[in-house]
Amino acid sequence: MVSFGISIDGADALAALDLMSAVDAALLDAGQTVADDAAGRAPRWTGDLAGSATVALTGEHEVTVAFTSPVAPFVHGAMGSGAGRTVPHWPPIAAITPWAEAHGIPPGALAHSIAQRGTPLVPFLSDAAEADADAVVQAVGDAIAQAIGG
Repeated sequence: MVSFGISIDGADALAALDLMSAVDAALLDAGQTVADDAAGRAPRWTGDLAGSATVALTGEHEVTVAFTSPVAPFVHGAMGSGAGRTVPHWPPIAAITPWAEAHGIPPGALAHSIAQRGTPLVPFLSDAAEADADAVVQAVGDAIAQAIGG
């Protein structure tokens, strides 16, 4: 799983103003915006990765965007790692065979290549979170302003 969280600092002060339901709704909307953007940036083969996005309130006034496909960590890498490739490793042949065969590559040759060089990472969620950061802040700010009648 690859995930990204958005939380609100100073939530106690907002709670005292009875604004948290509006903030939580804005967080969910902002999380869905990031998820949709990230799904559009995710590499496609079967669509399984892009279709595995989830958005949920996971803590006190915090939303988490996650991609739950088993391939997500191998495609994306660790959040914020900045790495360009996975660490070289021997992948399970059964896991890579459908993709290899669909692309006309012998599975053993693909496994050997991954064992030597790793695979290129595509940080689709990190890129979406960075690209959408200003919109997320604006959406939460707008929700607070609207809730207090501004």
